[in-house]
Amino acid sequence: MKNNVMLMLVLIGATSFTFAASGEIDWVEKVHNDINTTTFNNSLSPENDRMYFTQVASDFSGIGIYVGHLKHGKVTKVKPLQINGMDLQGTDVHISPDGTKLLYSARSGFNSDEPLADYELYMSEKSDNGWGIPKLLPKAINSSSDEFYPSVTNKGDIYFARRIEGDNLDIFVSRYENGSYQTANRLGQEVNTGILEGDAFIAPDESYLVFARMKASDSMGMTDLYISYRQANGWTKAVNLGPSVNSIGIDGSPFVSSDGRWLYFTSNRESKSPEKFDNQLGLYRVPFGPAPVLLDLSSIDYGSSLSRDGTYMYYSNASAGFSSRQLMQAELQQGQVVKQSPLLLAGKSFQGSDVQLSPDGKSLLFKTRKNFGRLQGRKDGNIYIAERSGDGWGQPEPLPDTVNSMVDEYYPLLTNSGNLYFSRQTAAQSYDLYVSEFVDGKYQQAKPLNSKVNTPYLESDAYISPDEQFMVFVRMYVERDYGVSDLYISYRDQSISNIAQSWSEPVNLGAHYNFEGVDGSPFISHDQRWLYFTSNRTSDQPSEFDEHLGIYRMPFSLRIEVTSESR
Repeated sequence: MKNNVMLMLVLIGATSFTFAASGEIDWVEKVHNDINTTTFNNSLSPENDRMYFTQVASDFSGIGIYVGHLKHGKVTKVKPLQINGMDLQGTDVHISPDGTKLLYSARSGFNSDEPLADYELYMSEKSDNGWGIPKLLPKAINSSSDEFYPSVTNKGDIYFARRIEGDNLDIFVSRYENGSYQTANRLGQEVNTGILEGDAFIAPDESYLVFARMKASDSMGMTDLYISYRQANGWTKAVNLGPSVNSIGIDGSPFVSSDGRWLYFTSNRESKSPEKFDNQLGLYRVPFGPAPVLLDLSSIDYGSSLSRDGTYMYYSNASAGFSSRQLMQAELQQGQVVKQSPLLLAGKSFQGSDVQLSPDGKSLLFKTRKNFGRLQGRKDGNIYIAERSGDGWGQPEPLPDTVNSMVDEYYPLLTNSGNLYFSRQTAAQSYDLYVSEFVDGKYQQAKPLNSKVNTPYLESDAYISPDEQFMVFVRMYVERDYGVSDLYISYRDQSISNIAQSWSEPVNLGAHYNFEGVDGSPFISHDQRWLYFTSNRTSDQPSEFDEHLGIYRMPFSLRIEVTSESR
């Protein structure tokens, strides 16, 4: 018998996800999977209490649209969707964001057994009497080829897939202007790459697109889910949503709940042979969230730390070419910047970076190469601390030699226990994460974290939860990661007394948090609702480290619960 610590990621709302011993997160929940049928494609009512989906018998005889009650991520009371007393035959059902329109694809007209030459898109409108008779959408959308998987925006624009040749599909959009649908246009090469792209869910405000791509070079299975964000000049290059969503089999038919919290999709991950297209399709969901929002600051801003009440943010601002770096503070209202100014310590502004506030708000740490005090004349980067004095801050002092060495130290962060985590240079272009335990009022000799966290890659910028239960940090230059530097998460096993050795195998936070450029300097608000981080997403060349750094925030509705299990 031995104690095995299981780390549970608990979504606010009491839904839990298990962390496997390998350190991989099992994010995915089963929503509906009837072994006697094949179930795929889904769409939710605006209230997220009804799920519409396609279901066929296990021998693929007949195909129809069904509806069920959705509660706590489970579907019950499933029945055929009826219109005018008739079961609706078709596939790829979609409910518009306002709940007034139902779209689907079919190869025969409503209440008709006469087959059409190809799959066409239909629309039904809702009235007080229920769903109206479906009508064929116009030729601006329906062509002489197959059309599948419609998805509607707030403005009424329809995104859908059209067969191009053979088994290949591309994603198109038809704009709704002046009361009519315009001729559909194919999306660009950021989305359509010449292989099968389909099953597109468009965000109601068109801020992002989630879709399926088949057998791409970076795919994990037969079909994977990808995401692309809309910018002023078009769509970003689509990125794979990663192993937290995709499996070795089929993953497709995405739909995001109206509150933005859940991505629902189709998968055959429970099949005995998921790498083959079989009839073992079911409906699943995984936590999701809206895109990051850039805070309105100056030009080159990075590294952030918040007061407990979220009304003040401390960060660094760099001049062009990074010739100087100044400590800054900003007043926040509902996460938005309303005022910013230089941070004054003992009445003076300071050159430095990586400013972090202690959990109790009484201490402030930062890194600087403009050394002073007992470190006057040193050229390496060292960590300093200032204590709260009335409404301001006292004179900063360098931390002891148990923390500051003769090489660079970066990104300090204090925990409730007083333990200090930071980064230390280990080679010309590499850093590792260290911890200095606070014992009897003194910082002990710093120790590197274990080899699960510190690898031959660059590890830095660690946010540690105040209770030291989990850590979000940066890992850089990893082949097949999403970008130049990605955010990772690791969890502490408290059954291991050696703190430096107690951290789990890190897991990449995935495509929703990371992109093709630089992502770093994470900080999680004290209510654990928001992740603040630094990124160069506005750069025209994000893979190159340039001056397009800004501070972003996005929902992070996760907290940690530690339980133990005997085996």
